Amino acid sequence: MRFYKLAAAALLISFSTRAQVLTYSDLSRKYIFKIGLIRKFDADSNYLNTKLKLRIFDRDTKHTQIIPINGGLLFSSCYKTIKTSRSYSTGIRKDAEVLDYDFGDIVVADLNFDNKEDIAVKYDSGGDGGPDYIFYMQ
Repeated sequence: MRFYKLAAAALLISFSTRAQVLTYSDLSRKYIFKIGLIRKFDADSNYLNTKLKLRIFDRDTKHTQIIPINGGLLFSSCYKTIKTSRSYSTGIRKDAEVLDYDFGDIVVADLNFDNKEDIAVKYDSGGDGGPDYIFYMQ
């Protein structure tokens, strides 16, 4: 039994994680978004993957929705600051330059033209075609 406890402890020590949380309160008039991010590395500091947790707070009802996202490979520059986001609803950084189809880490806009705010969350930095986003429609 003791061997299994030591083996489990060694396995946990061999993987490293780095966590951070960003709060986006200016992208929507109705919602506050929080992205929790855990980057996993192996014992040699090789990047393995990212787990994201999107929290959506409704300013009016105080209701919270939590959405777990299995991320792929994200560049180290992703989710470092809230300045790499944009909102076409409130106009925050809507005119920021778009390089390599990267519109930001989180984008708020009416994507399906129903007059409701939708969001796009970057979950993989992608390759030469730009990053991959997951879309949430109201």
